[in-house]
Amino acid sequence: NNPNFQNEWTLNSNSDYHDVEYSPSGEFIVTGSEDGFVRVWNATTHINIRSANAIPGGEVTSVAFSPDGQYVAAGLDDDTMNIYYATNLTSIHGTISVDVGSGDYVNDVEFSPDSSLVAVSIGRSGNGGTNGEVKLIKVLDGAQVGNGINPNGEDRFYASSFSPDGELLAVAGNGDYYIVNITSRTTVHS
Repeated sequence: NNPNFQNEWTLNSNSDYHDVEYSPSGEFIVTGSEDGFVRVWNATTHINIRSANAIPGGEVTSVAFSPDGQYVAAGLDDDTMNIYYATNLTSIHGTISVDVGSGDYVNDVEFSPDSSLVAVSIGRSGNGGTNGEVKLIKVLDGAQVGNGINPNGEDRFYASSFSPDGELLAVAGNGDYYIVNITSRTTVHS
């Protein structure tokens, strides 16, 4: 017990929640859970106001609100991701494959500051000829931008974060982190 910590609200559920994030306005919270649902909650009343069954029988591994508040991205445990309109959780492009080989797993989704891209961090277990990657997906059409990012031939990427100007991407890898210029794909720091 921490006497300095005040719990504002607890959700009792039969499912584990893998990720949670506030909307830019602070009005909503998006969650991704092991029951395959993406849910948007009112942050004040704690009422679930929207839900999408993103992956029946699977798990939502990560979620993110776009900085402009218009979109929600979800990483799924079947080597795919999805981008939804935040207002109604309708999928924009349907399921988008981010597969890099067997044993891969979407660990994180993160929007660029201008809400035009989603960085998808993918980890891969074992060594069967392919490595993990961070893929950049365009919100406009769901297409991948260039080749996946893989500094140092890493097997696992756990998370990523765009710089405030959107030019650099910090990438958490297996045993190190990297800063990559997303235009030139060169590693600025490792």
